[in-house]
Amino acid sequence: MILRALRSRTPLQITGQKRRLTCLAIETSCDDTCVALLRQPTPTSPCKIISNLTHRSLHLHEQYGGIHPLVSVHSHIQNLSRLIRQTVDAHIRGPDGLEVDLVAVTRGPGMQGCLAVGMSHARALAAAWGSRDSPLNTPEPAVIRCQQSESTKLTIEYAIHIRQPTNMSSLNLIPKTFTSTVRLALIQLATTADKSTNLARARKHVLEAASNGARIVVLPECFNSPYGTQHFPKYAEAHEEGADSYKALSEMAKEGGVYLVGGSIPEKEGDKLFNTSYSFSPSGTLLAKHRKLHLFDIDVPGKIRFQESEVLTGGDKFTSFTTEFGTIGVGICYDIRFPEMAMHAARNGAFLMVYPGAFNLTTGPLHWELLVRARAVDNQIYTAVCSPARDTSDANAYHAWGYSTIVDPNGEILAKAGLGDEEGRKGCEECIVYADVVPERMQEVRMGIPVTQQRRFDVYKNVGEMEVKSEAI
Repeated sequence: MILRALRSRTPLQITGQKRRLTCLAIETSCDDTCVALLRQPTPTSPCKIISNLTHRSLHLHEQYGGIHPLVSVHSHIQNLSRLIRQTVDAHIRGPDGLEVDLVAVTRGPGMQGCLAVGMSHARALAAAWGSRDSPLNTPEPAVIRCQQSESTKLTIEYAIHIRQPTNMSSLNLIPKTFTSTVRLALIQLATTADKSTNLARARKHVLEAASNGARIVVLPECFNSPYGTQHFPKYAEAHEEGADSYKALSEMAKEGGVYLVGGSIPEKEGDKLFNTSYSFSPSGTLLAKHRKLHLFDIDVPGKIRFQESEVLTGGDKFTSFTTEFGTIGVGICYDIRFPEMAMHAARNGAFLMVYPGAFNLTTGPLHWELLVRARAVDNQIYTAVCSPARDTSDANAYHAWGYSTIVDPNGEILAKAGLGDEEGRKGCEECIVYADVVPERMQEVRMGIPVTQQRRFDVYKNVGEMEVKSEAI
């Protein structure tokens, strides 16, 4: 149906465009899944069909005596990405590929669930190809009007205008700024009761990581002090450039030439204490400050009781910062249990989410690996958790779980403390964990399991569009 309309004698009416246009058209209004590529040789001529791919699913509905909406939705989900990939591979990919100006998709009439599949794919293409969307009848140069005949009018009610047409080398489903491989390092630091010793050890390991090629380095939660409500007031520092930990972190980042997520420290503001993470640029400039949003208040009978809220105040902002590699989201420890933070970061272009954290011997074996892999799979982004090393010398001390871990967008563990350690160190001991974060892997995962294109924002809200407070310097 969409093709009959686009092939009609009525020309494609695009305001403000003088040259020939290429349009990728998507149709999912009922049972058949259709993807077409159309070319308008001149502004006044009708479109010509370059490619027309259709997956028919009528046979799936015979047992129901009519078109079953749920069966149609599942068929579109299974087949639309494949048809788009085939079109891209045949006509758009490569140096001789066509330049795509518009992505058009039917928004009605039709079955709402079916239409939503096409809409979500079109929005994903818009985001991936650096485009903007425009509704029907706006003055933007993105409106397609077609007539099937004098008596029957079909309108493609939604079109996406590619602002700067380019020769697409691939269907890009990853953040535009994430274009090169970068090495990530997690420092599983053994902390002591002496702050100056902790800062010196942190510096030593940050510089070692930098010398081994790391460009992004992460320290653990409470890296400058022992972890515990009894310690927070004693080790707390005001947010000042001359404060010991702030100054040390800035200098480490600059000396190593790395982006440094400075674990966390107890921060003092007036009569309040926060669990705060500072992130610095390779020039030593503060990029972001994250105050732990969700406080660790738990009571597991017979296991552990811990109430951060007895001493700390929770933050009130999501946090991310921008690098030349892309956007990095930051949470602290217990924040990882709340998926909205990573979801919001990923929907807004983050390629990596990091959580300095100090899980314990109860929550660690249960949920540490589970949660970091879940956040990675949920959002198809790289995710990392960085723990302090475990102090076994004091039976009364807080015993951190360790096992700092880096996970890829498919939920696979790239590196973990103790895993294949050449020096035979256990996963709870002091070490540095390295992994290369590769854009091609994210692309591969998102193409193979295209959940970024299949979300049903007609049924539920897009977390990425939530109005939230955010923190970046």
